[in-house]
Parts: sequence; structure tokens; C-alpha cells
Amino acid sequence: MKNSVKSLIVGTFITVSTFDFSYVASVLKLIGLSHILYWQGWWLQTFIPCLNIGTAENPVCEGTPLNLVVFLLGIPFGIILYSLLAYGVISFWSRRAV
Repeated sequence: MKNSVKSLIVGTFITVSTFDFSYVASVLKLIGLSHILYWQGWWLQTFIPCLNIGTAENPVCEGTPLNLVVFLLGIPFGIILYSLLAYGVISFWSRRAV
């Protein structure tokens, strides 16, 4: 099997697994762990401005449907990122084995 196919499989597995574990951690009220496991979705949301529905002294941010879309865009972003990392590792190992 080609290295690119292997890396795509590994990248998809890692992304889906961390997304699932992040959901479980969120259900168990382990929000910090949830953010660490699915960091790419939370990170991408930082690019969307906050809609303050509170006061200036006590701001409260309200999410929009765009937050959900960007959060879910973390899945293909993670697949690409982890696949590239896996490709680098697999290529390195295959060169060492030769």
C-alpha cells in the first residue's frame, strides 16, 4: 500500500478518534480535556468574533450557526494535518528500513 494511502487512513483514524473522545470528555464535564483532544475545532472558532449579549463589565458571548460550521471544519482540517504528519513519519521509517 502506498505511503499516501496509509497516511490518509492514519490521519482519518486519529481525527475521528480524538473527536469521539472529545465528545465523551465533554459529556463527562471534562471540558479542558475535551478542548485538548479536539483542539483544531476550538482553535478555528477563535477566528470568529464574539457576539456580546452581556454588559461591558460582564461579557457573555453568544454563538452563531457559523460557530458550529467552523467547529465541524476542524474535522477535515485535522484529517489533512494528521495525514501530513503521518506521511512524514511513515516516509522517515521507510527510508530508515532501506
